Amino acid sequence: MRFLLLILSLWVVNVAAQQADDWPRRFYAASFLHQGDSKTTELQNLISELNTQLKGDAAADSVLTGWRGVTKVELASQLQGADKLKMLKQARQDLCMALDAEQFQDVFAAYLATLYDNAPGWPISFGNEDKARQLFDYAALHHPGPVYYYLYGMYLLNHQQFRAAEAEFMQLAQHSGEIPSNVLLALRQRGQLAMINNQ
Repeated sequence: MRFLLLILSLWVVNVAAQQADDWPRRFYAASFLHQGDSKTTELQNLISELNTQLKGDAAADSVLTGWRGVTKVELASQLQGADKLKMLKQARQDLCMALDAEQFQDVFAAYLATLYDNAPGWPISFGNEDKARQLFDYAALHHPGPVYYYLYGMYLLNHQQFRAAEAEFMQLAQHSGEIPSNVLLALRQRGQLAMINNQ
């Protein structure tokens, strides 16, 4: 998660000029510059503001809906039990609606894929491995950036697809300048990748 913080902090600098309301930066601030109850409050406030802003043309609404979904994913990590599952389902609904957004499709699809991969399966929740892979494939077709490469690389790593993970993390390194320390440690422990032996 710390490396995702670094990726987002670098990435939002590049996209801020393209986004009048700077939602990537605001998501980063609410998600990673606060902890505990303060973080929960900041995320809830951002969701409330996004609810207020969700009006206007459909393309703009798709982007805002996507950032609301991503924010709900982060808020769900602060919750437990039934409240957590409820928030995850709301996040899924928002992210599904945002897949046709004109911006950030790779981010929205990758977060949605991670949701499907991590959520409990039926009958408890909506977890679905096939849907997760389909969504990562979809994200790869829409100008993937560092957030996508990190999330997909971690997905492959968690599923022990080490060679495929290597390719994603090499792409990530090209965007961010380094490979996350938690990834290096995990791969060294498995002794899987030639890339690691050269670090």
